[in-house]
Amino acid sequence: MLRIDLRKNSLFFSKKCNVMKNCLYTGLTIVLIIWICSGCHQEKKEVENRIEAKLFSIADTGWGYNIFINGKLYIHQPHIPAISGNKTFKNQEAANKTAELVIKKIKNNLMPPSVSIHELDSLEIH
Repeated sequence: MLRIDLRKNSLFFSKKCNVMKNCLYTGLTIVLIIWICSGCHQEKKEVENRIEAKLFSIADTGWGYNIFINGKLYIHQPHIPAISGNKTFKNQEAANKTAELVIKKIKNNLMPPSVSIHELDSLEIH
């Protein structure tokens, strides 16, 4: 008569299952780490957008600026921000200083990149 010891086989099966579970957990952990790291890499790409300002003349009244992100118009600013009325920048330098401040805010993720009267005063823009 053939006698099979079920306890030994069940122990072998139990060890085999534990090994498979450990492999599965290790594999899932590796996939999770790769997924998280790829997400971090994508966030860096978003931060490294190309941001530029282009100044424009406004029919003998002054200057304004446009802010482009990756070639797409993001801000069109024909007037001095934070002041009442539709006053344009007196010269290119004033428009450029303000545009550079706005770009700095965008790069530092300060949204919306609004400009205060105090900031205009510190840039000597009136």
